[in-house]
Amino acid sequence: MTVNGAAAAAWMYPGRPNEDNACLNTVWQAYGSPHTIGRLPHHTFGTAIEAYNYTTKRHTDRNPPEGAAVWFGACSGPRYAGDEHWRDGDVTVARKGILGATDYKTFGHIGECTIAEREAQTGRKYAGWTEDIFGHDIILGATAAPHATPLATTEEDTMKLNAIRNHDGSIGLIDEGGLLYPISDEGLWNCYLRLGIVQQQPDGTFFLQQTDGTVWNALSTRTARVLAARSSADPKAIAASLAPLLIPTITTALGEAGSLTAAQVEAATQAAIKAVFADAAK
Repeated sequence: MTVNGAAAAAWMYPGRPNEDNACLNTVWQAYGSPHTIGRLPHHTFGTAIEAYNYTTKRHTDRNPPEGAAVWFGACSGPRYAGDEHWRDGDVTVARKGILGATDYKTFGHIGECTIAEREAQTGRKYAGWTEDIFGHDIILGATAAPHATPLATTEEDTMKLNAIRNHDGSIGLIDEGGLLYPISDEGLWNCYLRLGIVQQQPDGTFFLQQTDGTVWNALSTRTARVLAARSSADPKAIAASLAPLLIPTITTALGEAGSLTAAQVEAATQAAIKAVFADAAK
């Protein structure tokens, strides 16, 4: 049994939507959704690493021919708190000297990158390219079947927001005005990634990593001041809504210095925010 490499490369065109964090399923579709052979009883692979380990025709040079499956290994460890995919590996398809890769440069869309760029983005080392996948030989140098030409795309005028990860694991978005918006819901964070509004950093990650709470504290204070100056609502209500900005940092700063309850920390935080309101009104 064989699959068409040229057709897979053509299928992985830039801008095509993909399910985020689903490189193996996307590449499986690119090769025509073949039935995996020789993998009884379930005929499936859970991760790219599993699929790579099942290949037999491997090469380690960095010049994969068009249509070849191109693989990357596991990360050295979790890349962020709660990273469940660091061991999974990654797979892409070679496209005339470049790779067709999922979630590049934004989650939810296929993009083109070099091997080095994919290593930098994912934190995974290059494993090599193969002439087979899912138990099938890949026909390299074949002609792709005619397919619909993708619609021309233009660079969207989308506002990009920087994301910050505090030293305690808290995540927030920073707008162009320097205001901080904490994100406590993982589903909301994934939604922002899929929409492509989170700015990718030069190191390929989506976070400005912080070793202490200095920057987070400064942004929190600025945000509280600006919102206080803009708002005509009840200061007590605003204090209650802004307290989550500061509570994690205050709790961490307290450490073992005291034995305050969570309610006491919240009350102290709201009092601090009210003081910011008064200062902003001067």
